Amino acid sequence: MRTGETAAVRRRDLGKGLVLFVAKAIMPELRQVEIWGQIDYDKAWAVGKPAYYSPDDTRLVHRNQLNELDWPLLEEHCRDEFG
Repeated sequence: MRTGETAAVRRRDLGKGLVLFVAKAIMPELRQVEIWGQIDYDKAWAVGKPAYYSPDDTRLVHRNQLNELDWPLLEEHCRDEFG
């Protein structure tokens, strides 16, 4: 979950077949989230901009670079991850 407009993509997680799902907590209680979207992790690395704090190992993907949420893919991910 994010508080800013970008999500971090780490080099160490490339090539693992991951999908990045991005959500932002809704203020002030932070009890709900707004799901911004999803993107293939390796594609996120390709379109992201190097992070100022770790330009060689981290890229930042802006929310406008995300795809609309694919609910069946999210359900499959949750089922695989949490049973």
